[in-house]
Amino acid sequence: MWKCLCCGKTLDVPPEAMKCPNCGLTLGRTEATKEKYNILRKICELNDYALIIDACAGSGKVQVNGELIDGSPLILSEISTKKMPPAKCVYIEADPKTFKLLKWKFCRDIDAQFIQGDCNKYLLKLVNGKIPTLVYIDPFGFGIPAIRGDIVLKLSKTPNTDLLINFSWRIAREMGHARKYLSCSIDNCPSPSNMGAKVRSCDECPTRKRALKYAEDLNTWWSLRDDPTEWLKWGNLKDDEYARRYAEPLRGNNRVQIFPVPKFARTTYHLIFATKFETLKTGLLKWMR
Repeated sequence: MWKCLCCGKTLDVPPEAMKCPNCGLTLGRTEATKEKYNILRKICELNDYALIIDACAGSGKVQVNGELIDGSPLILSEISTKKMPPAKCVYIEADPKTFKLLKWKFCRDIDAQFIQGDCNKYLLKLVNGKIPTLVYIDPFGFGIPAIRGDIVLKLSKTPNTDLLINFSWRIAREMGHARKYLSCSIDNCPSPSNMGAKVRSCDECPTRKRALKYAEDLNTWWSLRDDPTEWLKWGNLKDDEYARRYAEPLRGNNRVQIFPVPKFARTTYHLIFATKFETLKTGLLKWMR
C-alpha cells in the first residue's frame, strides 16, 4: 500500500508517473534520488553561478522511502543564498497541481522567480549568455511535455552556460516500446494475449497508439541530432550508451561528464553535465573519486 505524505492519498502501488495523482507531490526512487541531488549540490557549490534555472522543478519536497526530503528548489535556494551576491533562481513547473505545492506550500518563503508552464517556451528567453548560468533539466522520462533537444543544443552553444541533464532509464524503456509496436502487425503481434477484442487494424490498437505518442515525444527529445528519428534504427543498447549518444552533440562547445546514479548499483539515471568551466571540471573529478 502506497500513501502520499502530503495529502494522504492511498493506492495499491506507487503511481507509475512518480507523482501523486491527487495533489501532484513529486516522488523519488530510493537512494538514487538523494545521490542525484548530492551531485547537483556539488556542482553548484563548486562554481559561482549567478543564475540557476530549474527547468522541471517539481513540488519542492520529494517523497522518498516514506519520508519527505528537500527537492532541487529547496537545495538550490539554500546554496544561492550563501553566495554574495545571492544567485538568482528560476523554478519552472508544467503541472498545475505540482506547481501549487511548489510555490504556495513548500517554497512560499523563497525569494525566486516561479513560472508555471512548459519550460521549452521560456529557457531561451531566460538565458542570455552574459552571466555564469546553470540550467538543470530533470524531467520525468523525456518530460511532460517532452524537452526539446534543439533548445538544449542552442543552450549548449550559449556562452557562460552549463547544463545538467537527467537521462532516465524510462527513456530507453519507451524507445524500446515504440520500436517494437510501430513495426508489428496483427499477423505478427508481440502481445497476442492483448488481441482478445480483435481490433480490425493496428491503428486501433491501444498499444500502438501509446507507441505513436512515445515516438512523437522521443523525436522531440532527440531533436538535438541531425536526424531526430535516428533512435528507431539503433536497436537495444545499454542505458549508458543511449546517454552518451544524447551527449554527443553537446561536446562541440562543452566538456561533458556523465555520472551514473547510483554509482555502485543498478543505474537508474545518467546525469549529463556539460560545462564550459575547466576549474569546475577539475573540482568535480576530484570529488567523484
